[in-house]
Amino acid sequence: MKYSLQDDITDVYYTQSVEEAIHMLQKESYSLVIMDACLSQYGGTALIQQIRQMNPLPILALYRYISCLNP
Repeated sequence: MKYSLQDDITDVYYTQSVEEAIHMLQKESYSLVIMDACLSQYGGTALIQQIRQMNPLPILALYRYISCLNP
């Protein structure tokens, strides 16, 4: 996905962990968050709430399976 979105005027960053994502969001300013809402280590809804408290930026949450909505 990173290479599909990145071009000469758009930078795309990604992380492998929730902790790294939170750290990056605290250090830098971003225009949009695209995330997997079915996070095994941290609830996707909890992460969305935490991001909203830090910075009210747009969030696109993707779900692999509908079962992620009702654990």
